[in-house]
Amino acid sequence: MKKSELENFETIWEKSLQEPNLIQADVKKREIDLSLTTILDRFMALAEKSFKQNKIKKMDYDELINQTNGFKKILAKINDKAIISNEMTECIKQKTLKF
Repeated sequence: MKKSELENFETIWEKSLQEPNLIQADVKKREIDLSLTTILDRFMALAEKSFKQNKIKKMDYDELINQTNGFKKILAKINDKAIISNEMTECIKQKTLKF
């Protein structure tokens, strides 16, 4: 770096330390659903794709559907989405994420 470039950088650096340049961003808040039900739904979409590509046997795919549906019924009873949402809210309040 030339001396003039270095001096220019130093000037900009010092100014930024004293008066940081704030940039406003217009972003949309995104809700992230980390519930097991949603994760299972996404996994089953991948499993279906793999089944259609003959990467999963029909018998195994059918069993996967049955087991997943049974598990999702239990998750609905305990409202897994609310459990995860409440935990995420608490983590955000405490600024800790313990997943």
